[in-house]
Amino acid sequence: MSVYVGKAFEDLEFRQLEEEAGWLAGREELQRELADVAARVEARSLRLRELEQQQLQASQSAQEESCAMERQLLSYLRRLEEVRFAMCT
Repeated sequence: MSVYVGKAFEDLEFRQLEEEAGWLAGREELQRELADVAARVEARSLRLRELEQQQLQASQSAQEESCAMERQLLSYLRRLEEVRFAMCT
């Protein structure tokens, strides 16, 4: 009977070790996946910040160009008024 109990205990212990090994392998896989996801999130966050910066720069550039064009248009309109006034006098 003692041999049977010893064998049953060894089998139980072996199954428990196999189960633990499976859990550890699963845990390691999940840790790798988590690290991969975290790296992808960081990369996308960086890309998003870069795109937001580009958008801001493009917006500022467009605003500056718009202001310059408006000033130029006003200058041309003033010059046109001066020429019209000169032609009328």
